Amino acid sequence: MQALEEALSALEAGPFAQAVELLLKARRVGVFGVGSSAPVALDAYYRFLRIGLPVFMAPETHMQAVAASLMRPEEVGFFISHTGRSRELLDSVREAHRAGATILALTSFRQSPLARRATVALIAPVREAAFRVEAMATRVVHLAVVDALYVALALRKSDAGWYLERSQEAIDAQRVSRRSP
Repeated sequence: MQALEEALSALEAGPFAQAVELLLKARRVGVFGVGSSAPVALDAYYRFLRIGLPVFMAPETHMQAVAASLMRPEEVGFFISHTGRSRELLDSVREAHRAGATILALTSFRQSPLARRATVALIAPVREAAFRVEAMATRVVHLAVVDALYVALALRKSDAGWYLERSQEAIDAQRVSRRSP
């Protein structure tokens, strides 16, 4: 709870608003994350998909590098990394940058290579702790930032309600009836 309070109070409103604008205006959004940031990236992909954002995600580092290299200038690469120093992720950042895509970062460290290479960087700092507990706290904090982006996008995207309704119907169709034995 302390990590959430500290990180979310440190998240700057200006870059957050810029991130929302970039995502809304993007022709396509690629979501990238490796290691313990991969589940956060997958959650961002799913949430953005549910509101009709044109989003894609590659599950593996070589595929991420290829996907990043094929991006276009009117596209946004959303790169998520606690340290902002993961070599594989930075390789994909380099490829997306070479392709002319806009780089949006979510990281815990303002002075990280990822933050320095980003067009817009969302910094959600998480204090280091013993036993790699920061990896758990970071995941929770970064998921909260993704949720905040999701809500902000849904409120601004005029057709988000239709996408949410339609995707909920698809989810409901996957469920077993409550009356089933």
